[in-house]
Amino acid sequence: MIKSPDKSKEKIESMFDEIAPAYDKLNHLFTLNIDVRWRKQIVKHISGNNIKAENILDLASGTGDLSKELIKLNPGIIYAADISSKMLEIQKIKSGIKIFSLFRRKLSLCLLMTSISI
Repeated sequence: MIKSPDKSKEKIESMFDEIAPAYDKLNHLFTLNIDVRWRKQIVKHISGNNIKAENILDLASGTGDLSKELIKLNPGIIYAADISSKMLEIQKIKSGIKIFSLFRRKLSLCLLMTSISI
């Protein structure tokens, strides 16, 4: 009998914690750097359509590449949330974005973003 893969929160968190140091390089490699263009297009779409972006939540934010692009919108604040604490540690070093636990706060948001998530 084939054992089904472990899809528990702990297993997924562990998997992303393990790949966190190489995540950016892997993401660019697997998407042939198209991910860079996606993020730029997201910001262009938001600003070009006058979408309110005062308080932003970047959900499944990984190492913060989307959050770094969203800073160009001059929001009041960007919150970043991810299941992987290692991803958030890297993001904090890269960008200085405010990191928080999604389930411990009440938020007033204008914009909820996610680029690549499972």
